Amino acid sequence: MTEGDTICLSKTSKQILVLAWRLLSKTCATLIDFLKITLNSQDFLSRYRLSEKHFSRNRKLTLPIVVLFLMNWVRSSLQKELDGFFQILHSTDMPVRKVTAGAWCRARRKLAFEAFVELGAKLVSFFYATFPHRRWKGFRLLAVDGSTLRVPSNHETKRFFGVWHPAKGKKTCPLARVSLLYDVLNHLTVHALMSPKNEGERALAAKHLESAGPDDLLLLDRGYTGYAFFAQVLSRKSHFLVRMKQNQTVVKKFLSSGKREQFITLEPSPLARKACDQKGIPAAPLKLRILRFTVKNRCRVILLTSLLDRERFPLSELKELYSKRWEVESAYKWIKCRIEIENFSGKSPLTILQDFHARVLTANLAAVIAHPVQDRLQQEDKEHPPKHARRINFTYALSAMKDNVVSLLTGNTVLEILHALFRLLHKTLSVIRPGRRNPRKKGPKLKLFAMAYKPIA
Repeated sequence: MTEGDTICLSKTSKQILVLAWRLLSKTCATLIDFLKITLNSQDFLSRYRLSEKHFSRNRKLTLPIVVLFLMNWVRSSLQKELDGFFQILHSTDMPVRKVTAGAWCRARRKLAFEAFVELGAKLVSFFYATFPHRRWKGFRLLAVDGSTLRVPSNHETKRFFGVWHPAKGKKTCPLARVSLLYDVLNHLTVHALMSPKNEGERALAAKHLESAGPDDLLLLDRGYTGYAFFAQVLSRKSHFLVRMKQNQTVVKKFLSSGKREQFITLEPSPLARKACDQKGIPAAPLKLRILRFTVKNRCRVILLTSLLDRERFPLSELKELYSKRWEVESAYKWIKCRIEIENFSGKSPLTILQDFHARVLTANLAAVIAHPVQDRLQQEDKEHPPKHARRINFTYALSAMKDNVVSLLTGNTVLEILHALFRLLHKTLSVIRPGRRNPRKKGPKLKLFAMAYKPIA
């Protein structure tokens, strides 16, 4: 091949990239239009207002406006946020006083938090139906993980979410339990739950399974072991890869064998059989594959999986695959530290649930908008391999949604805004350095957010 041929191929590949970029930007615009139509439909209004009398008049705070305001990263004082929001909405040079904080608080009490859940479900379904998304050997990689969030302390939240009893002498505080079903390759929250603290992580994970199906592979931590849960995953035609606790009987037997991997048959206990009967799941013996390896810090890791084909899924690849579960931990870092999910804009259980699901929805919208940019980066890196692979800075992608989400879902210049966001994201990158380790430093707890002292920005 001559030098001229190489240049010609390079130009052709660039043209293909540009065409693909334009096509995906139009797909993003179609998604935005789809969300707009849903949000402004009479059917959506009738299902998510808490009374037939609510949002029945032509007021400034309509249901779509309330939804959009909550999607716009509300973290500082309410009145400042409202003035800035209406400045974007009406394209004025200065913030404008259209509504008061008191009027806003009354309006949001009329909205069911499930409105954000439905919009999020529609966004996720649209993404998988229309976008070329990343998979691993044909599987969608889904990680499950749970956490807790501190919520404002009052009688209502303590009664709804339950309280945490810390060490003796310290005050009790209300805690909510949250759980994510997270696509680790596409950085998308497929399903999110917020519940009272007394609801266990495995119970929430079982609810996530309604969003799983064939060709899904679940990456699970040690808190999600147990015959009944495994059987429930397999009943959905999904597969799993889970880390096991070393004190479990099946693990002890495996370790005593000295083998690196082997097939085992997992029998249901009477308790597991009863749980399966309650869910209508067959309680037959499960043929599974158990394996072990040692990581750099000499820690022994035991994995159990329903992927039985050793040739297609060798131990070395499963070891690398399980490390991708860390992406769901990163998702919590973004949610807790970047989005400041515990910096709630209200004190009641309803407003807390609204904030949680609204922010998950906006984070998902950021991930979908960033998706074409990341695909283009990967193509560029294939053509001209850099020293280290690159990816977009997702923290920046999240911050770019502030105010732009309002313009996208209300304006008529969607493609122009998307192209501007694409260019900014393409210029704001992070370098991927495989094998880099940053040991966790134990220190003081993260700051708590004072409801009465909101930041000015």
